[in-house]
Amino acid sequence: MADTRFANRLERWRHSLQAVLLILLLPGLSACQTGRPSAGPAWDPSQTAASEARSAEDFQVVDCLLPGKVKKLGSRVVYQTPRRPVRATAIDCEIRGGEYVAYDRANYQTALQVWLPQAEAGDPRAQTYVGEIYEKGLGTSPDYQKAARWYREAAEQGYTRAQINLAYLYEQGRGVMQDSSAAARWYARAGVESPFVQKRPAPEVNELQAEIERLEKQSERLREQFEEAKRKLQEKLGSEAEVKRLRDRVAALEKSLRRAEKKLSGTGEELPSQVPADISFGRYYALVIGNNAYRHLPDLKTAVGDAREVAKILETRYDFRTKLLTDASRYEILSALNQFRENLSERDNFILYFAGHGELDEANLRGHWLPVDAEPENPANWISNIDVTDLLNTMSARHVLVVADSCYSGVMTRSAIAGPASRQGTALEEWLRTLTSKRSRTVLTSGGLKPVLDVGGGEHSLFARHFLDTLKTNRRLLEGQRLHREITPLVSQAARHLGVEQAPEYAPIHFAGHEGGDFLFVPVSRAAYIDFAVAAAAY
Repeated sequence: MADTRFANRLERWRHSLQAVLLILLLPGLSACQTGRPSAGPAWDPSQTAASEARSAEDFQVVDCLLPGKVKKLGSRVVYQTPRRPVRATAIDCEIRGGEYVAYDRANYQTALQVWLPQAEAGDPRAQTYVGEIYEKGLGTSPDYQKAARWYREAAEQGYTRAQINLAYLYEQGRGVMQDSSAAARWYARAGVESPFVQKRPAPEVNELQAEIERLEKQSERLREQFEEAKRKLQEKLGSEAEVKRLRDRVAALEKSLRRAEKKLSGTGEELPSQVPADISFGRYYALVIGNNAYRHLPDLKTAVGDAREVAKILETRYDFRTKLLTDASRYEILSALNQFRENLSERDNFILYFAGHGELDEANLRGHWLPVDAEPENPANWISNIDVTDLLNTMSARHVLVVADSCYSGVMTRSAIAGPASRQGTALEEWLRTLTSKRSRTVLTSGGLKPVLDVGGGEHSLFARHFLDTLKTNRRLLEGQRLHREITPLVSQAARHLGVEQAPEYAPIHFAGHEGGDFLFVPVSRAAYIDFAVAAAAY
């Protein structure tokens, strides 16, 4: 009996000694920990080590079944919980001991086997994933009726993402009768602005639009007169003074036109005079990519310079922590994007900027970004918009903005879902809370489903020039929708003068987990810039 008591006491001493050693070793262990940033120093993406993944395919997002937890009940019963489905990259799934289908990822049945049990058990997240599997099709024709059924199951439980997806099906008439009223109701329940609510333009907006049309016509007439006067001068039929007068007049009119367009883009509601104390903007990160030197495709002229300047502006004026990639391969791009996915938290904001070649799969209406190792007619090293969307969907960052300056980039904006509803009067502060609190996944593209200009903006592309100019001159809190409204008339007008059509587009990214927020650019000196009483005067 005494031996038993001594053995028990010795065992307790051993456990106590282990606990003391663990406490003593914790400071050293903490220096080796990796993962999401704590509330301390911000993660520095420029110092991140290269990934140990074997290939770019390791960064593809898969439907992963993690092993169940081993639990103990009392002193005798040991049992294992059911396996847990998650969306993770292939390499993360392997590291965590999970199971995924390696060579049949395009088959919806394999994806359904992962998520259907939890969906049938009533989990709204799993129900939404099942609906998205049916809506995407994944190797077969989409089944919109089943998608609508699962979205409704989750939407009735208040799951925002399912409400937005269901509204979109009503908007398009897929799997349900097309019903704009039903779509508007579901958008409203999700807290986003319905694209069917037509706002009555303010009188000032109508006047400015009329002024722009008048100035454009007048500018075009004077330009014709200027060209005619220049021709006469060359033929010694007119005076130099006449040509100079017309040149000055055209310049003055175009200046007035730009002023009117800028004023038009700034019309709308004013932001509150102070930022409420309970609103936090979080930390800002960016992955900026510019590709000029292609191995198998024609080189570009401005993409690398655009990327460098974008990174510089984001760092110096908006306090971003950036990682810059120039002339990057498929592996380098997906590896860097995966590093952000692993390290960003729910309080963070993230911009993914890509300037380079793009390609369109017309049969599937699927866009691709082309890294420097991409080959024509061979998609092996192309980066599909779906791959980008899947990675953004699994990213924890609250607000994500993709800025794509490439041909056919408008494929990512093929949804009519709008952002959060605008507010008037005293509700503007609540509107700002909505923008900052709701998850957003939006894309700003340099054009639609056509090629875009790599030149036309001096040392920059046409789109990049106006994107940079707008960010440089901005002195106020700037949301993504307003950024789009400010640069669109500038890009469109400049493109028309070069004889092409190009109009930037802005929209949520479908299947990326957008929930009605919007991206906010916050200038570095908040005391100077976020004085909304002053900022309102600029609107």
